[in-house]
Amino acid sequence: MEHFDIVKKRIEQVLKDYEELDSIRENIIKLNREILNNAVIANRLIASGDMEEARKYILKGLETFSSVQPKISGVERIEDRLFLYRILDEGLKELVEAILMYNRLTGDSLGLDLLPKVSNKVFIEGLFDYTGELRRKFLGYLLEGELDKAREIVDELSRLYDVLSIFIVKSYYLRDFRRRLDQLRSQLIRSLEDLANALYSRRGVK
Repeated sequence: MEHFDIVKKRIEQVLKDYEELDSIRENIIKLNREILNNAVIANRLIASGDMEEARKYILKGLETFSSVQPKISGVERIEDRLFLYRILDEGLKELVEAILMYNRLTGDSLGLDLLPKVSNKVFIEGLFDYTGELRRKFLGYLLEGELDKAREIVDELSRLYDVLSIFIVKSYYLRDFRRRLDQLRSQLIRSLEDLANALYSRRGVK
């Protein structure tokens, strides 16, 4: 086979591969929207306290992700598989947040087996989003006078910060890691101050 024919054949293969990848990509985008929508609804339901309904939407998100995996694993080239998995980042990040908060409030292990399956980036970003929800839950407990529950959240924020702060993560792996860690530190400091003020006010009332 002549030099040009070899090059031409390889070019044709590239075009064929990208055509097939585009077809799969469109399907993955659609499934990512399903995961994201279900996770967003689950997070809203968790925030409103409807754990039974939230569980249904978490399950839907998990089922959709399970249906995606065979489609991606059937793709031959590693770089193409990684490209397709990155499409799922937004949906999976939201789902990680929902799973962590649901588990925190119910003790149900639903979905925890997803955590090792998502990328490091998705897990860490979902974890940071979860700490933001913890802060909001903390403020809710303060307003309700549930100071013991508020203290538990402060303890968890503190433990998470202690673990994450010992990480030395290169910015080309997790670009926003340092900024998000600083936000967590700020959330923790404000929460400690808010809790101290609430406890002082309670003693003052007594």
